[in-house]
Amino acid sequence: MRSSNLKIDFCEEQAIINSAAREFCLDNSNTTTSRQLINCKLGFNQDIWEKITELGWTGINIPEQYGGIDLGIKCAVPIVEQMGKTMMSLPYISLLLATEVIVRLANRQQQEKWLPLFCQGKIGTVAFLDNEDWGSTDSSLELTEKAGGYVLDGEKLLVSDAEAADLLIVLARLKGKNVFVLVEASQINKSNFNSRTLIDETKRSSDVSFQQVTIEKEHLINVSLDNVRTIKLLGALLTAAESVGTNSITLDTIVSYLTTRKQFGKLIGSYQALKHPTVDILLKLDSAKSLVYHAASLIEKGSLSDDSQIACHMAKAQASEALSFAGDRAVQFHGGMGFTYDCDAMLFIRRAQWAYQQFGDPQHHRKNVARLIFK
Repeated sequence: MRSSNLKIDFCEEQAIINSAAREFCLDNSNTTTSRQLINCKLGFNQDIWEKITELGWTGINIPEQYGGIDLGIKCAVPIVEQMGKTMMSLPYISLLLATEVIVRLANRQQQEKWLPLFCQGKIGTVAFLDNEDWGSTDSSLELTEKAGGYVLDGEKLLVSDAEAADLLIVLARLKGKNVFVLVEASQINKSNFNSRTLIDETKRSSDVSFQQVTIEKEHLINVSLDNVRTIKLLGALLTAAESVGTNSITLDTIVSYLTTRKQFGKLIGSYQALKHPTVDILLKLDSAKSLVYHAASLIEKGSLSDDSQIACHMAKAQASEALSFAGDRAVQFHGGMGFTYDCDAMLFIRRAQWAYQQFGDPQHHRKNVARLIFK
């Protein structure tokens, strides 16, 4: 068995950002505004995106030399958590992952081009999937050489915020090796984006068809399997942080209902059949939040260590199951009303079902924890 004396390090910067993010998100988002954005094509408010750009959040993990504030992913976690707590719909996780690819793996020229643009509010996303299995380790999308450059031809599935992105970072294969390909949105015909309707309708995802897209050599980033695993794990951690936030609003909604709704002359929250599961929701939430911030405190700049990987896997597994449990109980506790879309419980259980699978389900993550512990 592995042992470690590593602990959660909730730094001063995280505390300050958490306070600012809580205030900003409460002022700018709730379940009502989230519902209003469901029918919006891109799924988010452009004015809110401009505001978080002005706050510097789009450059939170970008070095100062490129216009960022260089606080790293650990300081983005409180922001993502508060966004989840207010159901704020933004392509923020997609941007953070695209930024991490460029910061960690790209060359100086690529960094000088894209990092300042991200700080200024341009949006990036990473296209991982050739199939719907997050456990897949290889891409079937091949680059072929042509006239001194390369051609990208194929399809990526379920690309988060693809239609809002200015840059798509596409995982592909070149001569049997993994590469990330930098594809600007202007290189793809709009008709090649096929919007997917997700169980969580506050989220946006598209299948993207790349038809004979010309790629210059300077648009390639050579990567290893460990590099790809690192970016996916960061995505899992950020999704876990958002799930913790959504779990919080789910619990708040449940408690509010249990302490106002009466049946047979008594508040329904006084019944043990509802009271005890609500305590279980709180305990699972606290466990998930601790694991998320523990993992955030371990994140390194290069490839993740075994301890960091284990922490990210555990955080995602626990956060997914905790939110799934809370969402299910929210629907059940609200009775017949809970099964209607008019009830906020339906938003929460749909978010839970989406987050459960995104970047791998709990079984996938626990299998990888076992692989790391017993290797």
